[in-house]
Amino acid sequence: GVTLIVLGEFAAMKKKFENWGSTLVGGGIAICYFVLYAAYHIPEYQAAVGISLFTEVAFLSVMSIVAIALSIKDDSQIIAGEGLFLGFITSIMGGFVGLETLIYTAILGLTFTGVSMYKKWPIINFAPSSFSNV
Repeated sequence: GVTLIVLGEFAAMKKKFENWGSTLVGGGIAICYFVLYAAYHIPEYQAAVGISLFTEVAFLSVMSIVAIALSIKDDSQIIAGEGLFLGFITSIMGGFVGLETLIYTAILGLTFTGVSMYKKWPIINFAPSSFSNV
């Protein structure tokens, strides 16, 4: 996953391969995200790795921050969309919907809404267009 992120960043430096590079970065983020998710939620993997729920949530949060940072740095809606998708999928795959899940989902949605408004990306902007000029 990390190798794909690095290769994608190098590819995205060339205008000709910008979208392809962003897709590689998003794929690398997805691989890292699901490996971290599996490290806690698959019993055999959890026994082998010994990861706690707190550690898993911390690592998944770091991956979301990496996705946000790379989408802003690269001005990439592709990476932002993939990061948003992975964040929401994680909350669904947890199997438990409690207050923590709802808070996590709200923070995730608000963060990506803020990024899309800041970057003026209408494709993933959840807020009405009247808020774009705020």
